[in-house]
Amino acid sequence: MAAPVKKFKSGVVEAAVWENQGTSNGQNFVTQSVSFNINYQDKEKQWKQRSSFKFAELFHLVILIQKLWSWKYLKTDEGITTTPNSNYSTSSDSDIYF
Repeated sequence: MAAPVKKFKSGVVEAAVWENQGTSNGQNFVTQSVSFNINYQDKEKQWKQRSSFKFAELFHLVILIQKLWSWKYLKTDEGITTTPNSNYSTSSDSDIYF
């Protein structure tokens, strides 16, 4: 399995950014996806991973989503600390869906 291109962590929650390559109509393209998980040890001290979250952990998901957005669109790892200027546009990004 390929390694993530970037990881972020808030509390016990970790986000990993994955690059995926594909071809459509003879054109190569790269997309990115994000996974969220928590690594923990069970009673037998075996490492496990879960991707469901307790309500108390949702705050960490919000923080990670802000960090991911800042990293991708503002090119910073610090979280959202600046307001995009008038030249900022996401219209050229093919991986934004609403």
